[in-house]
Amino acid sequence: MEISEGGSPYERIRYNAYWHNAHLDTELTVTKDQMEATLNHLDDCIQNPTRGLLARREQKKSIPNYPQFFRNEEIMFSFPEVKAKNDVFESQYKKMYPKTGEIRKSLIESKYVVLNTVKPKMTRFQKLIFKLFHV
Repeated sequence: MEISEGGSPYERIRYNAYWHNAHLDTELTVTKDQMEATLNHLDDCIQNPTRGLLARREQKKSIPNYPQFFRNEEIMFSFPEVKAKNDVFESQYKKMYPKTGEIRKSLIESKYVVLNTVKPKMTRFQKLIFKLFHV
């Protein structure tokens, strides 16, 4: 898959997130190339955590029956390089969003916020329901 110049500003982030997710959902053992794809995705997440998490969530839709088929997730995140970079990402995320981090993750996982698309504003009732059940 080739990424062309002049396209969406999020294509590189999407590309890295797609391959990160694809390598987690395989029956093959994890290789160095697959680990590089995950490291590239984590670099995107470190540079802009919200965009990285949005791309990760968007690319999960292409994986059938997520999360049951993420066979290599534990193996991938047990490698020292990946674990170190993920720890940097998690600590930076907590430092950047100390009060709103969990709510941001909930909004992303529940698809209230998506990458490269504008969704309608939530009504007061929707906000109330979200606060009651997601926090």
